[in-house]
Amino acid sequence: MRESRGVKSMRLRIIPRMMMVFSALHGFLFGIINDNGNNYTEKLLSQTFGGANTIRYVVMGSNISLTANNSANGNSAVFEINGISYINSGPVSVPGSEDDRYYIHFVPKGNNGAKITISGTNDWTSQEYSSICLPFTKNGPGSYFYVSSAEIDSVASSNVDFLLINNSDYTNQNTRELPQPINGNYYIYYAASSFAAQLDLFWTPKLNVKVLLEGGF
Repeated sequence: MRESRGVKSMRLRIIPRMMMVFSALHGFLFGIINDNGNNYTEKLLSQTFGGANTIRYVVMGSNISLTANNSANGNSAVFEINGISYINSGPVSVPGSEDDRYYIHFVPKGNNGAKITISGTNDWTSQEYSSICLPFTKNGPGSYFYVSSAEIDSVASSNVDFLLINNSDYTNQNTRELPQPINGNYYIYYAASSFAAQLDLFWTPKLNVKVLLEGGF
């Protein structure tokens, strides 16, 4: 059984060994995170799964909870989140993770009616972020965490798999409607498998009206 990812001392060993690779079937699979030799398909919250399909998902979030129907109790050979077994029915809260990564492994017992829903808030603010200046452009495949203290005026993205800004989904959007800053920052998660992917973040310098009126520079 995998040790709990809430153990802070493990974090520095966990993050470097993870690598992001990408499916050639762009548009069908998001990024694949390899952990301990197992591939986990990256997903957004919320997610519902069950039935006869074996799954390995990874979600990054907070306030995670699950709801399982009665069939899940006796018809799941394996149902683990971060190595902890959750073969159970009804609503259950999931303990927090130090890096907000939750690894979900479900193996059914035959063709069954198990149905499990994982809920929570898509949240990347506990990851390691690189500071950027605006305007900013990112092209091509990869998985990156950025943070900006400058106010973003508009965002344009295309052919990306994920684009989250302060926990809000901006995947393949062109908009001037941005979320409120979190502690004065914009936290950006970019993940793409296509070489045609592009992200543009724009910022318009604000004029100091008082200085202009007084004839200053």
